[in-house]
Amino acid sequence: MRPGTKYLHPEWEGLPGWEGAIQVSTSETPPTIGVPFEQTYENILIAEYWWEQGWNQNGVIKGGLSEPTPVWIPHLGTNGIVRLFYRGLHGSPSSYWNWRISYADSEDGKTDWTKNPIPTFDPSDPNNPAYQWTLPYPEGFSFRGAWQAHCTGDVRADGVHMVLCVSNQNYAGFGHIAYYWSPDWGDTWIGHPDNPIIAPGQFPEGVPPEGFQRTPTLLIDEKYERYILAYNAGHDINQKWKRRTYLAIASRPFNPSPDIPILTGPNSGIRGRTYPYNASSTDPDGENIYYWFDWGDDTNTGWIGPFSSGKTIIESHAWDEIGEYNIKIKAKDEYNESEWSEPFTVIISNPPKAPDINGQNKGSPGISYEFGFTSTDPDGEDIGEYIINWGDGNPDNIIMGPFSSGEEVKVSHIWNIKGKFIITAKAKDINGVIGPEATLPINIPRNKTNINYYLLKFLDILPILQRMLLLLN
Repeated sequence: MRPGTKYLHPEWEGLPGWEGAIQVSTSETPPTIGVPFEQTYENILIAEYWWEQGWNQNGVIKGGLSEPTPVWIPHLGTNGIVRLFYRGLHGSPSSYWNWRISYADSEDGKTDWTKNPIPTFDPSDPNNPAYQWTLPYPEGFSFRGAWQAHCTGDVRADGVHMVLCVSNQNYAGFGHIAYYWSPDWGDTWIGHPDNPIIAPGQFPEGVPPEGFQRTPTLLIDEKYERYILAYNAGHDINQKWKRRTYLAIASRPFNPSPDIPILTGPNSGIRGRTYPYNASSTDPDGENIYYWFDWGDDTNTGWIGPFSSGKTIIESHAWDEIGEYNIKIKAKDEYNESEWSEPFTVIISNPPKAPDINGQNKGSPGISYEFGFTSTDPDGEDIGEYIINWGDGNPDNIIMGPFSSGEEVKVSHIWNIKGKFIITAKAKDINGVIGPEATLPINIPRNKTNINYYLLKFLDILPILQRMLLLLN
């Protein structure tokens, strides 16, 4: 982005603030060195509001819009919004020196810019943290001229940094560099308690007292955890047009992201049924954690929370279609996001049908009986196992497969006690989906053969008992 001028675009002649209009240039991909960004001259921000109208200098309108810096705001809009901060100047009496900052928003960073009509940073307001600069020395610094500002978005800190140089417009004039912070991404600003953060001549090895000039730039170095400040300053008060560029580096407080969440839960199911999933993560600093579940079906939870570090949370989901889905989850604290978890695969399918149980419904204790179990799977998948309970207090009998859909599986069982029992059976497909239960009642009465055997034995010895009684008489 750069200010447009009448020399580049004479068709802007006559527009209010035309010399300071802002033309937006963009590129979908990082451009090759030497290749310009795509430029669309219709995509222009022009002065509209009273504080953007520039000033009249010998009958010529000067100023207007200037010093644009773009900032990406991730939590606004579907894909984040590009917020373009810019400076507006106005030439009414006593106000030219007090430049003002506002912003314009664009969903795609290229078109349909919506301007905020109210300056969010106005040093002429006594409540503004930069008002001190407008006061005469020694209460303030008595600076006049164009104050250049640069804004830098910071996702970790969740806000915008602004560094500005208060100096003569064209030459180094004992300028100072100040710092301000916006926790709401540009609507309110807080001054640093040590402003100015850098003053000329304050360090033996620092910038000479001829002062700073033009717009400083603040870069966030994520890899090496530091801030890098670049600025210009004069080095010879007698040759103010000669400038040098300096760099200042400050360490950035390190804030580690939460651990990658651990996800547990069922890995199979049937469509339309809700299943619970557990997730937990730990933040190294003990900060609260937010979670984002991606269910693999083009739906997600968005950020939910906050939750205490280390706490296990439960989130449920139902899938409407048969298929294989990969659940992913990530965590974030107030500043940083974790990486995505490894995909957790869930297979949603139709359950196998309740088995047909073939076999007799009565019998005797101690005798082995054979039963046939047959289930079919609507998706034609194999049956992974049958889960059988004989109703006599013993654990489930798991018959491992795989078995073809519709294949009969024969299993035998012995009941050692009399009674009425209910045989239950369920089929599980190879994806782990369990179908409905089938039942078959069976009656195991007392064994009549054994009773007759003892009766006949008794009758065999009855004559002997009779003779013994006669002898005793």
